[in-house]
Amino acid sequence: MMPAADSPSLYKRSGFIHPLYTPDGLTVTDAFPSNHAHQHAVFHAWTHTRFKGHHVDFWNQHKLEGTVGEAKHISTTTGAVYSEMVTKQNYISLIDGVILSEVWVFRIYNTKNNNLFDLTIRQENITKDTLFLDQYIYGGMAFRGSAQWDPHNKKEFRQKWNVLTNEGIKDTAANNTAAKWVSVSGLINDKPASATVIGHPSNYRYPQKIRVHPDMPYWVFSPVIDKGFFIPPSGTYSAGYRYLITSQDPSSALINALTDAW
Repeated sequence: MMPAADSPSLYKRSGFIHPLYTPDGLTVTDAFPSNHAHQHAVFHAWTHTRFKGHHVDFWNQHKLEGTVGEAKHISTTTGAVYSEMVTKQNYISLIDGVILSEVWVFRIYNTKNNNLFDLTIRQENITKDTLFLDQYIYGGMAFRGSAQWDPHNKKEFRQKWNVLTNEGIKDTAANNTAAKWVSVSGLINDKPASATVIGHPSNYRYPQKIRVHPDMPYWVFSPVIDKGFFIPPSGTYSAGYRYLITSQDPSSALINALTDAW
């Protein structure tokens, strides 16, 4: 997708999911927000990395170091229980070209009262050199919430969102804590809405720590908050997340049931 006409074309981006709707049609995500055009609803990117001795930032596109681009639509499957789409993206260094090849498996379930889907990612280093993911305060699987929850958006803002983790930690106090799931909620068009992301127990450094921004509706599951790691040539990184979108405040009982079932 291309950004708005008043934003530089360098912000063009693939490999994200927007919009996410509640069952009654409210949009709980934002893409190309006016103050952070490089953030996109449900997206994944690494921020503080090193490759061949130089820094590569796949997240902040305005730094002109890296980006994520579409590579291939692999398959689509439709069924009575779920439908599934498989796509491939490239993590691109503007100096060295494609470093990571990333496959997304996006499985949407046939649910009635809530919207439910799973997203599994698998990244492979297709080069002959190691990609180092250095320790940093964010980078990983991110969520950018509705413009109506963004106090920096003077036109759309209504109220700040609420953040809750499985540990009962709320709002910015959840920053830098480990979480099995994170739920955000608030009013959109004066109606309740929530979006919950559940991490899979097989994820690296589960339960992963999270970054919760102090004043923007954005947070991220980030396995590099405490310590970095690396992806060697032909090495892989995989992670899975379950998403629950509702038209009411989050229910811890429902979220925990979905976590256990997964």
